[in-house]
Amino acid sequence: MGPLHDATFRARRLGSSRKVVVAAPSYLKNHPSPQAPSDLRDHNCLNFNFRRSLDEWPSFVDGKPVHLAVDGETQTNNGETMRQLTLQGLGVSRLGMFQVFDDIQRGDLVELLPQYNAGDIEEITIIYLNQKHIPPRVRVFIDFVVEKLSPILAFKGEADTSGKA
Repeated sequence: MGPLHDATFRARRLGSSRKVVVAAPSYLKNHPSPQAPSDLRDHNCLNFNFRRSLDEWPSFVDGKPVHLAVDGETQTNNGETMRQLTLQGLGVSRLGMFQVFDDIQRGDLVELLPQYNAGDIEEITIIYLNQKHIPPRVRVFIDFVVEKLSPILAFKGEADTSGKA
């Protein structure tokens, strides 16, 4: 996910996903739901620990972009781990809509502060070695992933800020 900065690899775009701030209903039972982005300072915000991750979460306040520093007890380098921690009610997270769409639809997660969503989009790509001749098994795998994931990302990843897909 995100931009590719290494020329020794090639990337094929699968889709994109807007980011959303979410929490489990069990977390919100014990913590007041934030009413504005600044309220996130009072929450356990789960974050990523890899180099390109943001220690600040973007939002729009009064029509202007704002980056709010967030803090929490847990950091991870894996989106599925962050999703599971969030589902367990351990904190608030900011994940791609494609990761949490079904959870939101089922009511297992709640999108927070949608009216402040910055609408930032993360590109999702499949990455492989930049070779003149791609091995057939790699080509078949890439074609399979594109066929299976592109429709899902088009439906679940690029949902508008109203929460509709």
